Amino acid sequence: MLTLRTPLFEDENGVIISIPDESKCGLSIYNYDRSLNLYGLKDFVDKLPTANINKEDLLGYEIISL
Repeated sequence: MLTLRTPLFEDENGVIISIPDESKCGLSIYNYDRSLNLYGLKDFVDKLPTANINKEDLLGYEIISL
């Protein structure tokens, strides 16, 4: 079940993306190219900043799995 939260982001293709309210959010993406192209999210995700974190820091992140 997908729960929409604010704020929402609408990309140039009209795809609406819910951005979690938490200050730290991580993405776990299986089959990166296929999944992101299928849902029209590749450009959006490619523009997100990357971060290297250790295992203990993961406890402070909301993980979104695609």
